[in-house]
Amino acid sequence: MSAAVADSPLPAVTTLAPPPEEETCPDGTSKPPCPAGDKEEAEVDAKEKQVEKDQEQAKKDMAAAKEKTEECPPSSKKCMDALAGDGAEQKQGMKETREELDAVQSGPQDNASSAIDSSCDGFAADLPPALLASDPQLTHMCKVMNP
Repeated sequence: MSAAVADSPLPAVTTLAPPPEEETCPDGTSKPPCPAGDKEEAEVDAKEKQVEKDQEQAKKDMAAAKEKTEECPPSSKKCMDALAGDGAEQKQGMKETREELDAVQSGPQDNASSAIDSSCDGFAADLPPALLASDPQLTHMCKVMNP
């Protein structure tokens, strides 16, 4: 011991932390993991019942679909037409689409020379003057396309 501690009028006190409390469940009887409470059990039971109902409904739906398939096999055109229809709406839609596509013009109509002129003028304007004077073939294609 050091001299300062020995001369101190107060004895040295060592403080110990209390031992950690043991965790208990809300019912106070056991350590975690705790058993489910009444509310949690009720929720689990309700979900299980819903799953059972959904399974029963799925079985009924599958049975109904199987029954319809047996009543109307895919190889029966008459039956399939009754289920899906004869396609009149689709045929009409295709006809209208074809008419619209036929009306679309893919290129200039009677104004090709003006389109070519502006393209050729733009091309020639982008070339350096020295290049135009030395090689007239660069603009020759424009002249051939637009006589």
